[in-house]
Amino acid sequence: MHFGPNDVLVAVSLDFSDGLRASGVEATVSALERAIKQTHPEVTRVFIEAQSFEAHRRDAAITAANVAANEA
Repeated sequence: MHFGPNDVLVAVSLDFSDGLRASGVEATVSALERAIKQTHPEVTRVFIEAQSFEAHRRDAAITAANVAANEA
């Protein structure tokens, strides 16, 4: 989301392996945020939503079921 010439928000949704420890998720998120800001100095804010792969699959299935029900 572009707020101004030098003010950009990046929103990312990541699916992590269910077996990954919280410290691994934290390290990955921190490294990704640093890399984004170093590569793109106009990015001032980074929002990262982290979820497990299984949670993502469940959410996708629920969304698909709701869409199918609304189309019927």
